[in-house]
Amino acid sequence: MSTEHEQLAENRRLHYVMSYHVIPEKLFTEGQILMERLKSVMANEYLKDLWRNTYVDERLSFMGSGELKVEVLSLKEKEVICIAFPKPERVPESHFAAILKQDDHYRYFTLEVFYNFKELTQVLGEITISGQHRTYGIEVPEATKEDFLKAIENRLELEGRKSTN
Repeated sequence: MSTEHEQLAENRRLHYVMSYHVIPEKLFTEGQILMERLKSVMANEYLKDLWRNTYVDERLSFMGSGELKVEVLSLKEKEVICIAFPKPERVPESHFAAILKQDDHYRYFTLEVFYNFKELTQVLGEITISGQHRTYGIEVPEATKEDFLKAIENRLELEGRKSTN
């Protein structure tokens, strides 16, 4: 018999599976095809279909796709696909994901809920091509697209400085 906490976690599993597995796996296996779908006029419908199909395929508890939305943005002259997820409620659900192409490969960043031993906050994370989940520990002031993009920009600048030293 499951506890109330386990049941709540199971009810939210679709959110986690989409943001940390389904979308990154599609990105790292389909790359350009996924990017074209997410840039099309049907991008939001595609993402909502993917959400529903994941619910069915993974036999997860259904959770409405709510505010699930795709936008094409710009970051330092790089095109960024930004995905807004339904409002996260617990660690490590994501507020947003961002996909960008760097050199010859794609990067998948997340703005995820994090507990810093005092309160719930949000930090920058990344799923790598090898499937590794990294949390950079960069706390993001507000769960907004603008603050998320600024955190990504800061991370990329830090990596750039490290590679020139």
